[in-house]
Amino acid sequence: MYYIANWKMFLTCHQVQAWFEKNHTHLGALGGQLIICPSYESLSFVATWAKKKNFSLGTQDCSAHQPGAHTGQVSAQSLAEIGCTYCIVAHSEQRKNLTNSDISQKLTNLAANTITPIFCIEDSSPEQLEPAQQFIAEFPGHKLLVAYEPPSAIGSGAAASLASIISAQKLTAKYLKSPSVHFIYGGSVSPENSGALKALPAIDGFLIGKASTDAAKLHAIISSTAAI
Repeated sequence: MYYIANWKMFLTCHQVQAWFEKNHTHLGALGGQLIICPSYESLSFVATWAKKKNFSLGTQDCSAHQPGAHTGQVSAQSLAEIGCTYCIVAHSEQRKNLTNSDISQKLTNLAANTITPIFCIEDSSPEQLEPAQQFIAEFPGHKLLVAYEPPSAIGSGAAASLASIISAQKLTAKYLKSPSVHFIYGGSVSPENSGALKALPAIDGFLIGKASTDAAKLHAIISSTAAI
């Protein structure tokens, strides 16, 4: 199972440092494939902990451009050099400002720098999945995590229904026929619902927002099992 901690802007640089000073002894006990995605200014700091504690470093976005005169942008090449091995692309909070062409270019840049994309979708329509289809065709065998995050669930405190998640996964599998694609769910994932979600064979992991900044909640989500 993949556990992607998207810290967004919940923690400042100093708060990230304090988080690791307080919780680093517990990181080794966390199972699964943990991927922590802090904001840009904390990437180098978190990279040192990733090497020590055997979790993966992710980033919350990358530029669609190659290195050059692009003020405020961060290239996939630079992110790879820091130590990022995963990158979130087209999160719902950014997708409205992106075209499919922009998203496809980001995916291409990540693959060229050996970074696994975490490709976010709000639904499993052919239009939303088009960049992923192009990616699979261009880079067969390259791992791609597809994160389904329905807008109605994000920040609501209630995850999407199990039926809707299963439906989204089936449609995703229909349009993205590749064993390298892994289906991830994101949207109000919590210790209270993660056990039932984890029991779904359709889910390969979670994209976790604010709950992931609380070490106890993150541990509970990773440790959770469905009630029998």
